Amino acid sequence: MIYNLIIAIILIIAFFMCISAYVLGFKHAKSLQKDIIPKVIPNPIKAIQEHKQDIEAKQEAEKIAQGWANILAFDGTPQKEEDE
Repeated sequence: MIYNLIIAIILIIAFFMCISAYVLGFKHAKSLQKDIIPKVIPNPIKAIQEHKQDIEAKQEAEKIAQGWANILAFDGTPQKEEDE
C-alpha cells in the first residue's frame, strides 16, 4: 500500500515537471520568434554568488552615497564634544 502511494507521488511530480518543461520551452520559442534571446537560468551556486555580490555592491554604493551626503551637508559648525 505504501509503495503505491510513493509511486503515485513520484508520477505526479514527474507529470508536473514535464508540463513545466513544456511551458518553459514554449516561452523560449515565442521569445525567439520575436528575436529576443531568452535568459538562461544559471546553476544555483552561481546565482547565489551573484546575488551576494549584488548585495555587497549595493551596500558599498549606499555607504559612498551616505559619505557624499554627509560631506555636502557640512555647514562648518563644529561638532559637539562628547563627555567621557
